[in-house]
Amino acid sequence: MKFRTTEVTGVLLVEHHPMTDERGMFTEFYNSSVFPALRVDQVNVSMSLKAGNVRGMHWQAAPHSQAKLVRCTAGEVEDVVVDVEPASSTYLKHVAFRLRAGDGRSVLVPKGCAHGWQALKDGSEITYLVEGLWNRAAECGLRPGDPLVGIRWPLPAAHLNARDTGWPPAVP
Repeated sequence: MKFRTTEVTGVLLVEHHPMTDERGMFTEFYNSSVFPALRVDQVNVSMSLKAGNVRGMHWQAAPHSQAKLVRCTAGEVEDVVVDVEPASSTYLKHVAFRLRAGDGRSVLVPKGCAHGWQALKDGSEITYLVEGLWNRAAECGLRPGDPLVGIRWPLPAAHLNARDTGWPPAVP
């Protein structure tokens, strides 16, 4: 595995190195010795039926913060991570990654970051390993179109649910 730092503190692009042969490929997606700070408590799968669907931007407030290792398992997605730690030097900055099924890449989303994604093809799906269990009372979010954050989705944002459009505006 190769780790690439990004403009947002703690967010890493992980490049997996698959082994291939005439049958296909094999890659190690997660290994606790490589990711000692990511203890896996949940494995989540999220699928969007239609291209343009946006899911997010969500995170869990402390003490229920979660780290995630995200990979596209079907289709193609725009995966976005926003730093939501007010004390961070990269507060409200975001990074976006184009992930495709089978591309050998994943994104490490640290605690203190919001995460969301847009399906770029019908039936796109992500799978993510999560440290920490989901807690309804700790759930937080940003509007996917919040002007202070300035995410530029590749497709017009479609099928946003009321919860995602109802979050309060980001505070500078």
